[in-house]
Amino acid sequence: NPIIMIALYAPDYKKVVTWKKAKGAEVLDSEKSMLERFVTLIKEYDPDILTGYNSDGFDLPYLLARCKKLKVELAIGKDNSSPIAKGRTRQEARIIGIAHVDLYKFIRRVLGRTMKTQSFSLDAVSKELLGKGKKDVDIASIGTAWNAGKIDKFVEYNLHDTKLTYDLMHKVWPSLLEMTKIVGLPLFDA
Repeated sequence: NPIIMIALYAPDYKKVVTWKKAKGAEVLDSEKSMLERFVTLIKEYDPDILTGYNSDGFDLPYLLARCKKLKVELAIGKDNSSPIAKGRTRQEARIIGIAHVDLYKFIRRVLGRTMKTQSFSLDAVSKELLGKGKKDVDIASIGTAWNAGKIDKFVEYNLHDTKLTYDLMHKVWPSLLEMTKIVGLPLFDA
């Protein structure tokens, strides 16, 4: 299935790109042009760290698959390379020159044992660690909303998810940093 929108968030940067008219989003003419724009936005913002929630398990592999199908080079590495799938027993995406942190993995493996939640969904983890969760939206209705051209609430939902991910990163950053010091490995490897 096509990717219908991509959201990016930093304190000084909030952006949703899509290819259907929507309030609060940059609208492009196709999924292909949206993916190309995503690459441009990453290059322009030039982040040191790219954070996601289950980005190794879903987001980056899906982006890579759609880019391959649409013949788009996901050249977001500092050397214009695409993310490199790595790992024998688990999927990991390395991005040359950008530390990629999948918070889901860190929270589940490192912080999970001390948490009350039994679910490591973005909603459950955000509620426990941040005191706030995801926006309430019927995600199953996104196809109908897309076909009707009424995706404004999904733009808000998507941007809110990226803000939650950013806030989680900010919350766990001291633990991540301490772990890199203890084990003596770069952020991605730790």
